[in-house]
Amino acid sequence: MILGEATPPPPGFVALCEASPEACSNTVSSADELSDIRKWAGQARWAQTFAQAGIAVASEPARPNLIPNTLSVSATEDVGRAIREARAVAKAAARKAEARDAAVGAAKPGRATKPRQVKPRIEPPAQRSSEAAIAAADVDLPQLENINRRVNRAIRRSADEDTFGAADVWAVPSGPRARGDCEDYALAKRRALVEAGIDPAQLSLAVVRTHRGEVHAVLLVATGAGEYVLDNLSPWVVRWDEAPYQWLERQVPGAPLSWVRLDRGQAA
Repeated sequence: MILGEATPPPPGFVALCEASPEACSNTVSSADELSDIRKWAGQARWAQTFAQAGIAVASEPARPNLIPNTLSVSATEDVGRAIREARAVAKAAARKAEARDAAVGAAKPGRATKPRQVKPRIEPPAQRSSEAAIAAADVDLPQLENINRRVNRAIRRSADEDTFGAADVWAVPSGPRARGDCEDYALAKRRALVEAGIDPAQLSLAVVRTHRGEVHAVLLVATGAGEYVLDNLSPWVVRWDEAPYQWLERQVPGAPLSWVRLDRGQAA
């Protein structure tokens, strides 16, 4: 699966992280780490609110050390080469900007330079790298299929408007009469897999388009053999490239707060 450019997380996911930051972490986090996730989600929510109102929020260009290091377990050498080239371009751009600022200051001696106001970037808090753990992970397909089917049976399909009285609400359904839609199934499966001993860093949420043109959410499980799809529309667990979907966007493997677009041509 080829990872594309960064994209803002879905608003429902951001609200989930603010209310339940543990659902957005790739490890068992400390209180400080959960607080960082909640703070990031609050800032992201306000940024999205401003964007919906047509208010542009300026931000500084990304520094080289902010370029993600995490790659999909199935990333090709071409993707790795492209990212290395992007890092080199970013470093060159940073050096050029520093040289330009120095030249402007030297050209105007005796004139006080007004400090440049820099608006804070809404960057996800750092989380542990898990590339090696993901690449070496084995998969127990019967276990995945058992959890997929069990959660599918335990939750009654219901639109957010009917369940919560609002659109695009992400939550982990619970209780004997649990209800939810596609992303809620995916979140419930994520929790069930973590409780079963699966490393949270192996689990990613993804947004796809069905053959009917509907936007749909699924859960991806990363293993050394590729990524597998847990889906509330099917009892079967299949590799991502065997699922009948067009892949739109997803969490970066091992970095759940970072979302990227996917190659629009990637469809089974």
